[in-house]
Amino acid sequence: MERIFSYASCCLLLCFYFLQTSCTPEPPTSNQVSTDQYSADVANEWYAKAIEVTPHTSGFTANVSARAMGYMGLALYESVVNGMEGYRSLSGSLDGFVLNTSYIDQDLYTYHWGAAANSAMASMLKNLYPNMPAADLESVDELEQSWKEKFAQETDLATLTRSVNIGRQIAEAVFEWSSTDGGHEAYLYPTAPNFVPVAGPGRWTPPTSVKPLHPYWGNNRPFWAVNVTSSQPAPPKSYSEQMTSPFYFQAKEVYNVGNALTDEQKTIAHYWADDLGTMTTAGHLTNVLRQILIQEKANLAAAAEAYAKLGMGMNDALIACWKCKYENSLMRPAPYIQSHINANWQPIVAAPATPEYTSEHGAQAGVLSKVLTQFFGDNYAFNDTTYDSAETAFDGSLRYYISFDDLANEAAFSRLYGGVHFRDAVMIGLAQGKIVGSNVNAMPFLENN
Repeated sequence: MERIFSYASCCLLLCFYFLQTSCTPEPPTSNQVSTDQYSADVANEWYAKAIEVTPHTSGFTANVSARAMGYMGLALYESVVNGMEGYRSLSGSLDGFVLNTSYIDQDLYTYHWGAAANSAMASMLKNLYPNMPAADLESVDELEQSWKEKFAQETDLATLTRSVNIGRQIAEAVFEWSSTDGGHEAYLYPTAPNFVPVAGPGRWTPPTSVKPLHPYWGNNRPFWAVNVTSSQPAPPKSYSEQMTSPFYFQAKEVYNVGNALTDEQKTIAHYWADDLGTMTTAGHLTNVLRQILIQEKANLAAAAEAYAKLGMGMNDALIACWKCKYENSLMRPAPYIQSHINANWQPIVAAPATPEYTSEHGAQAGVLSKVLTQFFGDNYAFNDTTYDSAETAFDGSLRYYISFDDLANEAAFSRLYGGVHFRDAVMIGLAQGKIVGSNVNAMPFLENN
């Protein structure tokens, strides 16, 4: 009887063991590959596509473009951060942004972070540029499919599908959060016909038949609130028509510079104009980063962090800038010069339909200076080939810079050369952007922050 019982017990134990092991998922068939083992090519190509689509898409002003770059950067980062050792999600660190990624289990499943990034970027581009022309939408689908087919050669179907789904889910969550920031679908209404600017001497008045551009943009929710609150400057110089006043002196400087422009200064003014209907300044600066990431053969982890920081920083810098613009509502140089110095004077670059103070070019370039210097160093020399084959008013040659500060200064002062801004707006806008850039560099990307 004992033998029979012992034999029966063994059979039951064996049955229980096999039943238990058959219900337990198999461990990953391959080692998990971290994000830094993937090339940044997939991210670089998606940003190239966004830069290509921007000029074709109605309503994509500098603000709308910078906003798109910011949310694309966040979605890219969040789609791959689980594969970045020492980094963490920004969920819970940004105002109202809570991302549920509890379904990502790297102990149980493998992931292809390149496929996740591809899916996230495709989803963001379609959501942020819903009014892009049909031909561009087709090219977006083709780019997504091309990368998906490439990644299918690198992993199994289950991993590919899992990764694609994760990228899409994260992008949808980021986009849903973006829709509550105050800038949702701003491409449909970039101007506010019923907005009435502050009246009075020295105040900005839009030219006849021109409507104010994004007058409420300064009320938008930034990615990080301190970027706006910490970067608001002192008011501009007091308005005066006296020829001995500081205000008159700065107007006379714009007039004198405009009358004695060198060929180089004219090239700089046109090179950085980046007006509506172009890739915009946000696209131009993003393209600078893209070129450097390609040159450095950067990995996907580095690219995700860099694109996220630059994009979110440019978005917040323009919110800070626009808040300052419309609260001060200072007039531009041209109408002052035409009223008090020379009625026939004209700037070589048309000013946008916004108040003077501060400079949006300076604010965005200041962000780039701080963010890219942290990544690549103080004395990083490089060429900008953004417009190397452009048929435009400038010569289309390469621009060479000895540092990111060098580029930022040129981009900012291009607006003085163009007759668009007084010196104060240029310098204080640049300082404003650098404050935002420094704040972005201190954001809690790292686990030990």
